[in-house]
Amino acid sequence: MIIKLYENFTDIVEMKDIIFLKAVETYNIEIIEFFIKKGYNVDDYDSFIASCDDIDTFKFFLKKGIDVNEYKTDHKFQRKLYDADIQRALIDFGYENIIEDTVGFNDRLKADPKYADIIQKFRDVEKYNL
Repeated sequence: MIIKLYENFTDIVEMKDIIFLKAVETYNIEIIEFFIKKGYNVDDYDSFIASCDDIDTFKFFLKKGIDVNEYKTDHKFQRKLYDADIQRALIDFGYENIIEDTVGFNDRLKADPKYADIIQKFRDVEKYNL
């Protein structure tokens, strides 16, 4: 019976991709970690976009070194960039330039002292043409 579930998949890589994407969509970091330990490449567009829906999964991807610069011109990613939590995570991992270059900083971050200084630095650079 189990074989019937997989008979349409001739390539095991396709099956791994489906399982991995489902793990990301359900925010199951244990399964994502399992795939990483087995050498699976997590730097995949669909997985990255899906990870933006859960801040812990998104941070996990950032910790694993996903190439955020590769996706900065993507419209789906730019829509997700408006989210204050996504912006906080990106700033924490040193990607504030991506925010500034694409959608700009969320106004909610200006009220948070941790992020207000970073935003002010960008404003000062613009103001004084540094």
